[in-house]
Parts: sequence; structure tokens; C-alpha cells
Amino acid sequence: MKIGLTVWGFATGVREAVDLAVLAEESGFDSVFMVEGVCSNDALTTVAGMAGRTSRIAIGTGIANVFLRHPVMLALAAAAVDDLSDGRFLLGLGPNNREMVMRAGLPWKDPRETLRETTETVCAVLAGEGLPDLRPPRPAKHLVAIHWAAMALETCEAAGRHADGLMLYLCTAGRYRRATARMRRGAEAAKRDPAAVAVSLLIPIFVHRDLPTARQAAREFLVHYAGLSHYAKAFAASGFDAD
Repeated sequence: MKIGLTVWGFATGVREAVDLAVLAEESGFDSVFMVEGVCSNDALTTVAGMAGRTSRIAIGTGIANVFLRHPVMLALAAAAVDDLSDGRFLLGLGPNNREMVMRAGLPWKDPRETLRETTETVCAVLAGEGLPDLRPPRPAKHLVAIHWAAMALETCEAAGRHADGLMLYLCTAGRYRRATARMRRGAEAAKRDPAAVAVSLLIPIFVHRDLPTARQAAREFLVHYAGLSHYAKAFAASGFDAD
């Protein structure tokens, strides 16, 4: 098992996020991931800064929003960070959530299909393959792993078919077991080795010298996510009621 640190784009400036990546490397963490929302720091710009200030630690997006970027530009940015990091970059992709995407005035489409289409295009560009009517781009120097963030079990299964890894979030132990089982089912259906599909779990931790303050921050955090439809659905499936 490897231990990483996640940096929230909502809570830090870009310089602070890069400084945290340096601190994570110095502290012995295996990886550092940058979280991106609809209106937070740009994850790919930030991880590029992290790549330039670190030398060992793996760097990733957790996630880059597939509704905010054209897949070709996403691939070109990923190739640039791959070059800057000398192969330490992992591209985490996800749809964020319906409410936030639509509040930003962006169209919401089927998230699984959007993830699949984006992954296919990104892989083609990173491999230096030409798209219709486009000159083939310079291929990425290294094989950039693409991981999918997933809440729905159907998306976990699709990740087993199409992605290099599955990124889980706010999971109970039971939900984690169900999600990874569906991922393995998808991988086996696609004639892939399930063990080759990496699984990561982001666990929020609230640290404060005053315990009630930490608990209150955790409550506010969970209330926010419980108000988002696909998280609420996952919470309900894990046995939590509206209270």
C-alpha cells in the first residue's frame, strides 16, 4: 500500500499547493494529487508547478474535470506535465457532479460515455496518433496512466474496461468492496487483468488542536456532499439516511 496526500484547489492558492507538494515529498509521501472543481485552481497548471519543484514523488490530478476541457487540449497538457515530471504524472479524470457543472453553465452529458470518449481521444493523442484532419502530435515521452473517479458502481465497472485505475472517494468499507468487485468484473469482461487496474481511495481527514472544531468542519464537509445528487445516492446505498 502507498500513501499519498491530496491538495484541495478550493482551499489553497497555487503557490501554497506547490509548497505542499514539496513538503509531501520531503515527508516521505508516495504521491500528491490536486483536486479540481468547476471553480477552483486549475489542476493541470498546478501539477505542472509541482513537477518543477519535486524530483521523486508521483504527481496526479484527482481529478481533472472532463466537462471543462476539450480532450485534445487535455492530452496536450498531460503530455507537458509528463515531460516536466519525467514520467511521474498520473492523469485522474472525472465528471465532478451534475449540480456544479450545470451551475457553471456547462452542458451535462452521460458521465460514463464522456469519460470513455475523453479517454480514447487522450490516449490517441498521447500515443502520437493523428485524429481525423489533424497532423499527428508529438507522442508523450512516457506512458501516462489514466485513472477514473467513480461513485456509481456502473462507472466502477466501466473503469475496469477502459481505465488504468479507479479512484474512489467517501466510501464505506462495504461500498469499497462492491466498487472493486464491479471494477474486476469490467476488467474480466474486457479480457484485462483486474490486478493491473490500480485502486486508490481518498479519505478526508480533519485535523485541529480543538476536537469540536475538527468535528464541526467534518459535519459541514459531509453536509455539502450530501446535498449533491450522486453522492446522496451513494450515501443512501451505503445505509445512511437523510438525517
